[in-house]
Amino acid sequence: GMKELGSSAQVIVSAANQIYDGMHNIIRQLRPGSLDNLGLVETLKDVIGVYQSQHPEIKMQLKLSKNLQSAQLESVGETVSINLYRIVQESLNNALKYAQATKINVSLTKTNDSELQLTVQDNGVGMDIDAVDQTRHFGLLGMRERAQALHGTFSLESTPKSGTTIKISVPLQTQ
Repeated sequence: GMKELGSSAQVIVSAANQIYDGMHNIIRQLRPGSLDNLGLVETLKDVIGVYQSQHPEIKMQLKLSKNLQSAQLESVGETVSINLYRIVQESLNNALKYAQATKINVSLTKTNDSELQLTVQDNGVGMDIDAVDQTRHFGLLGMRERAQALHGTFSLESTPKSGTTIKISVPLQTQ
């Protein structure tokens, strides 16, 4: 009768909820974090936290400029967020995989003229930039392309034995 119908409706509703939650989680993984206003900052905190827990022997730091710590940041836009997130991920992978770094600093700064500057600095073995084939190496080309797609700039400073610094500046969309 009606009772069985009621309980199977419950089952359907709870199954639907689980599917929805599952989908939501998948979407969140594809599009990291809730990439709205401060989504980028939260996402970077998460990713650095994860890497840090996997590599306790390496000292990792995320430094944020004061104006990014307040929640009054206007949205940086999803495209910017995703690309900067991927660049950080790629940089961390490089620093861990190739650089044999013991310290990695990631800093994110919002300048007065509405640029977002991302710096990833490690104290690893460094590289001779002229000798590195950037088209094949370290996903550097990918980072450069991401930065350019955001109308930004990409620079790489590295010398053998003294670590590597990756700097990216991206103009923020004006609302």
